[in-house]
Amino acid sequence: MSVEAASKFILKALENVDIKSLKAPLVVGISGPQGSGKSWLTVELKSALERALPEAIVVQFSMDDVYLTHEEQSKVTTVARKEGNALLQGRGLPGTHDLRLATTIFEKLKRREPVQIPRYDKSAFDGEGDRCPESQWEHVASSDIVLFEGWFNGFCSVDSIELPYLMSGPTSVVQNYPMYHIGEINQRLKAYERIWSEFDKFIYFRTNDVNNVYTWREQQEHALIKERGRGMSDDQVRNFVNRYMPVYSLYYRTMCDSRVCSPGNNLQLDINLDRTLSSSSIH
Repeated sequence: MSVEAASKFILKALENVDIKSLKAPLVVGISGPQGSGKSWLTVELKSALERALPEAIVVQFSMDDVYLTHEEQSKVTTVARKEGNALLQGRGLPGTHDLRLATTIFEKLKRREPVQIPRYDKSAFDGEGDRCPESQWEHVASSDIVLFEGWFNGFCSVDSIELPYLMSGPTSVVQNYPMYHIGEINQRLKAYERIWSEFDKFIYFRTNDVNNVYTWREQQEHALIKERGRGMSDDQVRNFVNRYMPVYSLYYRTMCDSRVCSPGNNLQLDINLDRTLSSSSIH
């Protein structure tokens, strides 16, 4: 199981170590395509680590928790509509997060200082979403292990000279967008690399086909419809995922191949369409 592989990977790093004596908490980045199971893995990994290390304070949060407020995102969306940039019309992609807030949180966590971690309500404003009131944020007094997950964690921008070459490849989904719109996302992504530099360990799902995201998101919506009686149709899901595919196409495989942390600190979890773990390996 992926949880077992991930927990062994982390516990090995803490073997024969007094976790309370460490100057800073162990920060673990977790990445995987939408629907791959990264959020489930993060929750289960937190529980597994707390069982194995009952004295440890394990903090878990997500890139989604630091989305821009609804008001801030509305301003981004307004500009994006004027420029015809569909990629930034709504939350989700690089450029729709409060990186100043995220950086402050990581700085305080690394110093083991008290910090408030925001929470985000995706249902607010008829699904446009908004940050929850501060009264609903999680108060963290200190931390020994930090688990931070996100679908594009570890993705790194490419040189602007190289970008046109990458866009001219066989990936038609990238070619559906103007060069300068892709270039804006690429430029905004660069600012996120400051967060990736905080990772001591990195865990990522590698799927045999990134187009599996379409199926996984359809399955999520089918389950939502069954549970709540409402959700996106398959056509709506495809249109929804299409907006994310340029980022997957340009950066996902490179991240999987080059990894994020130094050698020996990256755990690859190989999964197929049914999300079964076929193998795991440390790089």
